[in-house]
Amino acid sequence: SLLSGYVKYNKSPCAFTLYERMQDDSLCPSEHTFVPLLQACAKLKDGEMGWKIHNDIVIRGLENGFFVSSTMVHMYVKCGLLTAAQQMFNGLQVRDAVTWTSLIMGHVKVGHCEHALKCFEEMQQGGMSPNPLTFACILKAYGILGAAGKGQLMHVEVEKRGLLKTDVLVGNALIDMYTKCDMLSKAQEVHEELPFRNIVSWNTLVAGYAQHGQFHQAVSCFEQMQCEGL
Repeated sequence: SLLSGYVKYNKSPCAFTLYERMQDDSLCPSEHTFVPLLQACAKLKDGEMGWKIHNDIVIRGLENGFFVSSTMVHMYVKCGLLTAAQQMFNGLQVRDAVTWTSLIMGHVKVGHCEHALKCFEEMQQGGMSPNPLTFACILKAYGILGAAGKGQLMHVEVEKRGLLKTDVLVGNALIDMYTKCDMLSKAQEVHEELPFRNIVSWNTLVAGYAQHGQFHQAVSCFEQMQCEGL
């Protein structure tokens, strides 16, 4: 419980110290011990500590537990160790939407967009429903690839699910996709339709206009952003 608290409130180094104290007291860690420790490694992007915790998990025979193994996938993705994440993922007996999305996010992060899209197809073929973060990752991949047609089809799917009205992360990803595909009018349209716009929503649109040489529009967006109190 204390480990989880340290990680939740961004005191991850304290969690590692506490883990050492547990071992000094000859207490046997459980699956509930290792999950927050792996989350701490992910937050700190500490791959070296992640390997150490992974080794301790294997020694105690807990590597096949669903929550531990899926958290290890996420940890390795966050630490930029995609090969290790893929190996862990391949060994999973059960895969949920969160685990699939972690792997997809990892591939997009390092520019393996085609592989990310392949994972997305496999995820859907397995009957797994994407979550908002999944859609955001795939939209980012389409933007990097300049796949405007597929991005527009995803836009339709996102609207069907009502995600533009409920999830600003998806809306921001859609704006980003359209700006990267040089479809600034569509990006502006999505931006105006969002029920809530945060600093990322505005920054994405400002950057899109600036990168395509439309400086007047970029400055106009900046002024509008300030008028909204951001």
